[in-house]
Amino acid sequence: EYHEMISRKTGWYSGRGPCICGALIAGAPKTDLEAVGRFGEAIGIGFQIRDDLLNLTEKSETEAPNPGAGGYGKEHGGDIAEGKRTLISIELLEQLSEKDAERVRTILLQTREHVTHADIDWFISQAESTGALESVASFCRKQATLASAALENLPVNPARSLLGELVEYLTIERKA
Repeated sequence: EYHEMISRKTGWYSGRGPCICGALIAGAPKTDLEAVGRFGEAIGIGFQIRDDLLNLTEKSETEAPNPGAGGYGKEHGGDIAEGKRTLISIELLEQLSEKDAERVRTILLQTREHVTHADIDWFISQAESTGALESVASFCRKQATLASAALENLPVNPARSLLGELVEYLTIERKA
């Protein structure tokens, strides 16, 4: 259910659609549009999942563009405080005992003002210790592989090279 939602929402609207539009505007042949779309969908999904990971793993105040923000410009653990259902929370729920899974559900269902720093720290600790964060990072790497594979179907040119350079950065290396 989550994979279908992110594919349709982020994959299509933030990735596939804009990439196909860009290719059309640039005059790409119609035969390239499917590969461009697959690239866009994979990189869009990878980017979103990477953003979810950064929300829990990046917290350097010294790199923050705004005081109190995480190193990548958003509140550290803000997705938890907002009750967002992310791939991380899904993976975590699958790994935990029923008691701990119930605590995760309780945290995610609370209003933002009732979620404490201790709740966020506990959630992140559980995501680390269960391997949920690594599992989600692996999913990002798979999206990078899919995006790169889609590019292989396009003619070799400077634009393809630039898109190839974006893959690793946006889905794996990005810290902001």
